[in-house]
Amino acid sequence: MLPSLNSEQMDIFHAIVNANDSNNRGCIFLYRSGGTGKTNLWNTIIAALRSKEKIILSFTSFGIVALLLPFGKTAHSMFKIPINLIEAMYCSFSKHFELVELIRQSLLIIWDEALMTHCFVSKTINCTLRDIWGLRKMEGS
Repeated sequence: MLPSLNSEQMDIFHAIVNANDSNNRGCIFLYRSGGTGKTNLWNTIIAALRSKEKIILSFTSFGIVALLLPFGKTAHSMFKIPINLIEAMYCSFSKHFELVELIRQSLLIIWDEALMTHCFVSKTINCTLRDIWGLRKMEGS
Protein backbone atom coordinates (compact mmCIF):
# COMPACT_ATOMS: atom_id res chain seq x y z
CA MET A 1 0.00 0.00 0.00
CA LEU A 2 2.95 2.35 0.62
CA PRO A 3 3.78 2.81 -3.10
CA SER A 4 0.30 4.24 -3.66
CA LEU A 5 0.99 7.21 -1.33
CA ASN A 6 2.19 10.54 -2.71
CA SER A 7 5.01 12.49 -0.99
CA GLU A 8 2.68 14.50 1.26
CA GLN A 9 0.84 11.34 2.33
CA MET A 10 4.19 9.62 2.99
CA ASP A 11 5.20 12.52 5.27
CA ILE A 12 1.95 12.14 7.23
CA PHE A 13 2.33 8.35 7.32
CA HIS A 14 5.86 8.59 8.74
CA ALA A 15 4.88 11.28 11.25
CA ILE A 16 2.09 9.10 12.66
CA VAL A 17 3.97 5.79 12.61
CA ASN A 18 7.14 7.35 14.07
CA ALA A 19 5.16 9.15 16.80
CA ASN A 20 3.58 5.85 17.77
CA ASP A 21 6.94 4.03 17.68
CA SER A 22 8.39 6.55 20.13
CA ASN A 23 5.26 6.53 22.35
CA ASN A 24 4.57 10.21 21.71
CA ARG A 25 1.04 11.31 22.47
CA GLY A 26 -0.88 13.93 20.59
CA CYS A 27 -3.66 14.81 18.24
CA ILE A 28 -3.26 14.99 14.49
CA PHE A 29 -5.90 16.78 12.48
CA LEU A 30 -6.08 15.90 8.78
CA TYR A 31 -8.44 17.83 6.56
CA ARG A 32 -8.55 17.50 2.79
CA SER A 33 -11.26 17.63 0.14
CA GLY A 34 -12.98 14.48 -1.02
CA GLY A 35 -11.01 12.36 -3.48
CA THR A 36 -7.56 13.38 -2.21
CA GLY A 37 -6.67 9.98 -0.76
CA LYS A 38 -7.44 10.39 2.95
CA THR A 39 -9.09 6.99 3.19
CA ASN A 40 -6.20 5.32 1.37
CA LEU A 41 -3.79 7.01 3.79
CA TRP A 42 -5.81 5.89 6.84
CA ASN A 43 -6.01 2.34 5.53
CA THR A 44 -2.24 2.27 4.95
CA ILE A 45 -1.54 3.59 8.46
CA ILE A 46 -4.00 1.12 10.00
CA ALA A 47 -2.45 -1.82 8.08
CA ALA A 48 1.10 -0.80 9.05
CA LEU A 49 0.32 -0.46 12.76
CA ARG A 50 -1.92 -3.52 12.98
CA SER A 51 0.86 -5.55 11.32
CA LYS A 52 2.87 -4.69 14.45
CA GLU A 53 -0.05 -6.07 16.52
CA LYS A 54 -1.14 -2.61 17.68
CA ILE A 55 -4.77 -1.84 18.49
CA ILE A 56 -6.18 0.83 16.19
CA LEU A 57 -9.75 2.08 16.48
CA SER A 58 -11.32 3.75 13.48
CA PHE A 59 -14.68 5.42 13.25
CA THR A 60 -16.46 8.03 11.21
CA SER A 61 -19.37 10.40 11.45
CA PHE A 62 -21.40 8.62 8.77
CA GLY A 63 -22.44 5.01 8.30
CA ILE A 64 -21.58 4.69 4.62
CA VAL A 65 -18.04 6.05 5.15
CA ALA A 66 -17.47 3.48 7.93
CA LEU A 67 -17.54 0.79 5.23
CA LEU A 68 -14.31 2.23 3.79
CA LEU A 69 -12.24 1.74 6.96
CA PRO A 70 -11.13 -1.68 8.26
CA PHE A 71 -13.54 -2.61 11.07
CA GLY A 72 -14.83 0.97 10.86
CA LYS A 73 -17.87 2.04 12.83
CA THR A 74 -19.83 5.23 13.26
CA ALA A 75 -19.02 7.48 16.21
CA HIS A 76 -22.47 6.80 17.62
CA SER A 77 -22.11 3.01 17.53
CA MET A 78 -18.47 3.00 18.70
CA PHE A 79 -19.04 5.23 21.72
CA LYS A 80 -22.72 4.56 22.43
CA ILE A 81 -23.46 8.27 22.11
CA PRO A 82 -26.91 9.24 23.38
CA ILE A 83 -29.39 10.41 20.77
CA ASN A 84 -30.44 13.55 22.66
CA LEU A 85 -27.16 15.27 23.40
CA ILE A 86 -26.54 18.23 25.61
CA GLU A 87 -23.22 20.01 25.94
CA ALA A 88 -20.38 18.11 27.69
CA MET A 89 -22.24 14.84 28.20
CA TYR A 90 -20.65 11.45 28.58
CA CYS A 91 -21.18 8.43 26.38
CA SER A 92 -23.61 5.88 27.70
CA PHE A 93 -21.34 2.97 28.56
CA SER A 94 -19.94 2.00 31.91
CA LYS A 95 -16.29 2.59 32.80
CA HIS A 96 -16.07 -1.18 33.25
CA PHE A 97 -17.40 -1.98 29.78
CA GLU A 98 -15.05 -3.99 27.51
CA LEU A 99 -14.86 -1.04 25.11
CA VAL A 100 -13.21 1.04 27.83
CA GLU A 101 -10.34 -1.45 28.10
CA LEU A 102 -10.04 -1.53 24.32
CA ILE A 103 -9.82 2.28 24.23
CA ARG A 104 -7.17 2.23 26.98
CA GLN A 105 -5.08 -0.29 25.04
CA SER A 106 -5.44 1.39 21.65
CA LEU A 107 -2.41 3.02 20.15
CA LEU A 108 -4.31 5.17 17.68
CA ILE A 109 -7.89 6.36 17.30
CA ILE A 110 -8.89 7.64 13.86
CA TRP A 111 -12.03 9.73 13.45
CA ASP A 112 -12.74 10.21 9.76
CA GLU A 113 -15.09 13.02 8.73
CA ALA A 114 -14.95 14.53 12.23
CA LEU A 115 -15.90 17.99 10.94
CA MET A 116 -19.18 16.65 9.62
CA THR A 117 -20.71 16.05 13.04
CA HIS A 118 -22.38 18.28 15.60
CA CYS A 119 -20.04 19.93 18.12
CA PHE A 120 -21.86 18.23 21.02
CA VAL A 121 -20.80 14.84 19.61
CA SER A 122 -17.12 15.80 19.61
CA LYS A 123 -17.46 17.32 23.10
CA THR A 124 -19.14 14.16 24.36
CA ILE A 125 -16.38 11.94 22.94
CA ASN A 126 -13.74 14.31 24.33
CA CYS A 127 -15.28 14.19 27.84
CA THR A 128 -15.59 10.42 27.68
CA LEU A 129 -12.02 9.82 26.49
CA ARG A 130 -10.63 12.17 29.14
CA ASP A 131 -12.62 10.31 31.77
CA ILE A 132 -11.36 6.90 30.53
CA TRP A 133 -7.74 8.09 30.40
CA GLY A 134 -8.01 9.90 33.74
CA LEU A 135 -7.20 13.31 32.26
CA ARG A 136 -8.38 16.60 33.68
CA LYS A 137 -11.12 18.40 31.84
CA MET A 138 -9.67 21.17 29.74
CA GLU A 139 -11.03 24.68 30.14
CA GLY A 140 -13.62 25.31 27.45
CA SER A 141 -13.95 21.64 26.43
